[in-house]
Amino acid sequence: MVDMCKADAKQEVVMRPSRLPGAEEADRAHVVPRRREEPLTRGRAIALQKELIAGYSAPRFQQKLKEVQMTHGSHSKECAEGRRKLVREVQALILPFHGFEATDRGTHQMVTEFNPFMKDPEIKGLAAQLDELLGCDARGGLPPDAVIAMLREHF
Repeated sequence: MVDMCKADAKQEVVMRPSRLPGAEEADRAHVVPRRREEPLTRGRAIALQKELIAGYSAPRFQQKLKEVQMTHGSHSKECAEGRRKLVREVQALILPFHGFEATDRGTHQMVTEFNPFMKDPEIKGLAAQLDELLGCDARGGLPPDAVIAMLREHF
């Protein structure tokens, strides 16, 4: 199956086989690699999200994530650190192609550049899928009772 993303008029669409574990059958079309100085477009943002979804959906990634959650507890600092390391493995394959470093700084820059698109229904929906795959939500992955307990502890 080929998933086409909309390229800017001056850029061509090229085939790039997936390098993500468990996603070999899903070769997708992508715009040519983005230079850092080029602005993030809606089409590139969607392509980036879809690649991350493929990586985080891979059975191997999900199994490792479950192991981290079971070992440390889903809402512990250790789990958050383990999840960050797993996420970085997938991001290392994807972010550089889209003009971002596969580092904390690059992730922060990506999130910042996504902000103008977060009211877009498709991008918002893909962001929700990403959060679900990673066990996150608007509370940082914490269930409501954990948030309440933290608030009581600090106030």
